[in-house]
Amino acid sequence: AVQGVGEGGSGNGFYIDFIGDFGENMANAASFTMGDIHVDENHINTTLSAFSNGIYAEYSDFGENLSNSAVVHMGDVTFNSNVVRTNDTNGYGIYLYDFDWFGYDMYNNSIFTMGNLQINNNTINSFDKGIQLGMWGEGGGWLGWFGVYMSGHAQATIGNIEANDNNINSINNDGIYEDYAYFGSYLENSAKFTMGDISFNRNTVKCSNG
Repeated sequence: AVQGVGEGGSGNGFYIDFIGDFGENMANAASFTMGDIHVDENHINTTLSAFSNGIYAEYSDFGENLSNSAVVHMGDVTFNSNVVRTNDTNGYGIYLYDFDWFGYDMYNNSIFTMGNLQINNNTINSFDKGIQLGMWGEGGGWLGWFGVYMSGHAQATIGNIEANDNNINSINNDGIYEDYAYFGSYLENSAKFTMGDISFNRNTVKCSNG
């Protein structure tokens, strides 16, 4: 269990400031393989903090600037089966502020593969949005820019984006908010982008804002 109490009465349950710059600037048949990134099965309570989010995360720049048969493989990124409670005056449940630039600037037979992004089976009681995916419209980052600026037979493959089977109670905002864009954009010279499903299924949401 995580009880969030930070300096000055401000504390997030998990504050993942930045994870990124993995598998970048690679050429000449270089390869990089990594497993999954999991933030799962945590019990987070930030009710004692004056300003708090349950889980805050920024992930960016995976498989960047690949050329000449370089290969990057990564597994799933998951935020599953967490129990989150924020205080009654502010705080997001699960807040992916920035999740972008996966498999971009790829050339000359380079390959990038990624598993699924999952935000499933969470129980969230929050003041602000229960689940926030990207925040471009509010001055933050995207959920997106996957498989962009590719040419010369480069290939990028992304799995599913899932926000399923969540139980959300948001006191003062949206249950689930998404801001995603640019998937398989700016491709030329036989580049190929393949992506799985985007799903928001079987969620139970109680909120003040839709």
